[in-house]
Amino acid sequence: MTPLTLSQASGVPFWRQIHDQLADRIRAGTLAPGEALPSVRALAAELAVSVITTKKAYEELVRWLAEGAAGAGDVRVGGRRRGGARGAGGRSRAGAGGVGGPGAGG
Repeated sequence: MTPLTLSQASGVPFWRQIHDQLADRIRAGTLAPGEALPSVRALAAELAVSVITTKKAYEELVRWLAEGAAGAGDVRVGGRRRGGARGAGGRSRAGAGGVGGPGAGG
């Protein structure tokens, strides 16, 4: 992946700059579906920012553009979650739609 660039002079929070640059790459097809992004810690080290900053950027990507593996420390562009996100029978642990409440498996 081509390195991201951050500008303190822009006045835009670093997490937003990271999010926007990755989102632009996803929309442009530079990042293919299923392609792994750097881990939160690796990207934080590469950009010399806090893990909290990269985690916030990734959380926003997960929310709007991507699908991530909760608690696994990685994010994948589109595609399926990685790791043990599904229980027996292929159902989401939290039930239908991955949200607890009426209709949730259990």
